[in-house]
Amino acid sequence: MLSYPQLLELFEKEKIDYYCNGKLTLAEFFEERNYNEAQQKKFYSLLNSTISNKKESLSKANPPYQSLKELCDYITKEHHQYVAAAILETSEELLKLQQGTNAYPEIQEILSLSDKLFTEIKAHLSKEETVLFRLIRYLDDCKRFAEKPHLGKSRPMVKTVQSLETDHTLSTKVIPQIIKLLSAIKIKNNETGTVKSLLKNFERFEKDLHIHIHLENNILFPNAIDLENNLYKPK
Repeated sequence: MLSYPQLLELFEKEKIDYYCNGKLTLAEFFEERNYNEAQQKKFYSLLNSTISNKKESLSKANPPYQSLKELCDYITKEHHQYVAAAILETSEELLKLQQGTNAYPEIQEILSLSDKLFTEIKAHLSKEETVLFRLIRYLDDCKRFAEKPHLGKSRPMVKTVQSLETDHTLSTKVIPQIIKLLSAIKIKNNETGTVKSLLKNFERFEKDLHIHIHLENNILFPNAIDLENNLYKPK
């Protein structure tokens, strides 16, 4: 994904985990999907045609940045602000669903999962902005001014990153459950109102989350750990 950001739409369509499991090799992917030789050749062809037909360009999967501080700012602006607005909008739609006259058996589970998801994500974003991003900005300044970090013996980056990566994995497991329940209501009842709107909201939310996690797990976090390690190296 880092080398070929134009593969984003293909990976989303094929439900390939490029965000939490970005180091998965093609051989491991084929084994995971139980692809035979013909299926492997077809997928290779699809990869090559996607790379060839789409111009190499900057995208949401590989945005431009000059420093880790800039990447933190980008994630906050492009993803954190979207998430906050999306949670508010989706919560209002969920309230309509709860107050509606159609007593779908799936509603209570949807509400419970959504409440848990939104509570955890808001806490997660707060942890990133008040702890991780502040630490990264401080270390970035230390690098820029050739100064040693003044954090005592503490080297908190790895522990902080591990906690956030765990949050990422959990959130990616909850959204598909909600989408599955909403899809069941839509199919069984030919629902086109609030349920259809919620389904679109959660699908959009899931795609944004995947890109958001990819930027952090595959770019920001490993580079932040390297930054901390390099600053602590004896000169």
